[in-house]
Amino acid sequence: MRSIPRLAAAAAAAAAALALASCGGGAPATTTTTSVPATTTTTSRASGAPPSTAAATPFFTQSGTGDKTTKTFSAKGSWTLTWTFSCAGLGHKENLTVLLRPQGGKPVKVATQKGLGGGGHRTYQAGTYSVSVTTPCGWTLAGAST
Repeated sequence: MRSIPRLAAAAAAAAAALALASCGGGAPATTTTTSVPATTTTTSRASGAPPSTAAATPFFTQSGTGDKTTKTFSAKGSWTLTWTFSCAGLGHKENLTVLLRPQGGKPVKVATQKGLGGGGHRTYQAGTYSVSVTTPCGWTLAGAST
């Protein structure tokens, strides 16, 4: 019959062996660190709250109420157009149409939305543009390099 001290010693040895096996059998531990680039997701909101945007500083911003065409601007590289609108002050749903007007080209429909508010974003290539907004609601536009 074994004595209690021997059982305790055997149990401690078994626990130590198990702990050693679970960490690689006594080999030095290695740590792998992987960096993942941050991503930004933009979500339209029915409330008309502005969508989140990337950390890029806008090279143009404009806001207003009703129909308007922006002044011409130039984008030197890939860029993102972000828009929001809110018809909360009107108390009913309305339409919003956003057109991108490339200099010397045909207008491109960016968005047609209906509701109390919303927004979104699209990415375009370098060029010279203006943007037209058609709506009775309040709106904002921003262009930022990507």
